[in-house]
Amino acid sequence: MPIKLKHYLTELFAWCVLPLAFILAYLNKTASSAIVIFQHFTFIFLLILFVQSTNFLTRLIFKNQPLARLIVSAIYSVVMFSLVFYYLLVLIGLNTWHHVITIDLIYSYVFQLSALLETIEISLPLVIMCLIALFSIIYLVIGQFVKKHDWFTNITTIKPALIHLLALSASLFFGYWAMQYITTGNQNSKEPIKLTMLTGTGGHNDNANQGLPVNQLLAASEVNAINNYKPNPQAKKRNLVIFVVDALRPDHTNLYGYSRSTTPNLNRLLTQQKSVLLPQMKSTCSETTCAHAALLASRTVQNIVPDLFTLQSVLLKHDYKTRFIISGDHLNFYNIKDVYGKVTDYFDGGLQKKYYINDDRLILDKTNALPNWDKQPVMLHYHVLSAHNLGKRLPKFNRYMPAKNYSGGIKNKPQTKFTNYYDNGVLQADSVIAEILTSLKSKGYLNNTLVLITADHGESLGEHNLFLHTNSVYEQPLHIPMMFIEFGYNSTLTKPFTKIASLIDVAPSILNDFDMPIPATWQGQTMQDFKQRDLTHFMMRPLVGFYDHTDEKNLWKYWFNEESGDDFAYNLTNDPNETENKISSAPRPLKDKWHAYKTQHLNHIAKHRQKN
Repeated sequence: MPIKLKHYLTELFAWCVLPLAFILAYLNKTASSAIVIFQHFTFIFLLILFVQSTNFLTRLIFKNQPLARLIVSAIYSVVMFSLVFYYLLVLIGLNTWHHVITIDLIYSYVFQLSALLETIEISLPLVIMCLIALFSIIYLVIGQFVKKHDWFTNITTIKPALIHLLALSASLFFGYWAMQYITTGNQNSKEPIKLTMLTGTGGHNDNANQGLPVNQLLAASEVNAINNYKPNPQAKKRNLVIFVVDALRPDHTNLYGYSRSTTPNLNRLLTQQKSVLLPQMKSTCSETTCAHAALLASRTVQNIVPDLFTLQSVLLKHDYKTRFIISGDHLNFYNIKDVYGKVTDYFDGGLQKKYYINDDRLILDKTNALPNWDKQPVMLHYHVLSAHNLGKRLPKFNRYMPAKNYSGGIKNKPQTKFTNYYDNGVLQADSVIAEILTSLKSKGYLNNTLVLITADHGESLGEHNLFLHTNSVYEQPLHIPMMFIEFGYNSTLTKPFTKIASLIDVAPSILNDFDMPIPATWQGQTMQDFKQRDLTHFMMRPLVGFYDHTDEKNLWKYWFNEESGDDFAYNLTNDPNETENKISSAPRPLKDKWHAYKTQHLNHIAKHRQKN
């Protein structure tokens, strides 16, 4: 049966329908340049040529035509199923944490799938059945297609040995170039498969500064600051313990007046130890990596550089040990560890096999295994995931029922079952922190110590019809708790503080308390000598904005959308719940200033895109 052109066109169309639908959905969610379509289909066409040449070789090798059809159908089905599965993972990632899934993350969770599904309350057998059903449907459809278009059955004009060699060479050639295309090349490409292969530990990581162009002058000055920093030999070398509770909202802790008793242990600390709560602490973003850059390196998102001069770097220069004990997999989750830099000891959920990687029992075990304090000053940095929607929840903390994980509720209204689920997580986080502090105290680590309890960002629980974080810059994900507790000394940070501060102000304030020089490149102020800045910046691209403190009577919050150009302004003094966008009625001088900032930012982004 001769090969017909319409057969080629039919198969080419079949191959292109799914990738085209995906890449259009991808562009809609990311507002990437249309060049991504060309980049994605370059890989798809290389993949098609690889599959075709491999199938051609299969038909030549296996003379039994039914067996050849079976193998060819299997190859087609595996490739198509892999594409469908990958596209689903990308869209899930974009819908939940606003980033394309990476190969590191896939490897990390593939062995944790059962625990992950249990956490988000999805049945593993059901998922397996759905995947088997999906593959079966793909296989049946493709099997009929291959049977109907049985093309290469009468090729006799070329010598068998030569045609075998040509088919094998074509298969290897197109397979090699398909892999080369997605694993090398333009590091700034936004093509999803390239991002999957090149982002994270296996390549570049632009998650911290959200893909903004790096300020090269600032990067150079940061390196100079690191090299020229001189520690203070008379510094007060106290221990430092930092707890970052992922996605913790202050208004869901009774520390901040919540009616439910979600933080009984922290409440006791507040009354028994000299401590202070900061009522208005703001994150710089609603995502973990950029928030840690703010906390540990005093950097707003737009000023993050590759080699950060961090708080732990300063402490290392003062002969501290720096231990990071992390719940979660920060090596593989977009390589958050890049922000941590060089530390004395690093441990996270991906470095152990006993627990699910997001189970806070792993940081309890690590703490209990620490040696007694050896009198060398130490920084202990904890990341706690109990309040996060992907954190492992233990049944003993199910106080508020019914409770249901809201992982699938990206857009929804507040519901009691979702709020209960979140509050149970806060209760568990409170217990985890209390157990860790008890263990540290028994080992001597709290004799002369500053303890800091905070969050990287908050969480939306249905307000503004949103859940989770990374998807807005409303107060729910930006307003975070901040608690300083002193053990064994009189801290300058346990005094009442009522002004609006940012995460960038934390590290300078700690160094001031310890009488250590503050790096000249840091952006934050010390809370001991704080002057309310004109603007407090935040960013969760495409949303960019700031709190404007220049109106003495009203606190304004302004942001704009890079993609749509829409502007938003809320008078938080009169409208703390951000219910009415006042951009049209805000004072003209303020609007002129805001729009000038917006124009400058958008021009900077446009210039960078043209350059690349």
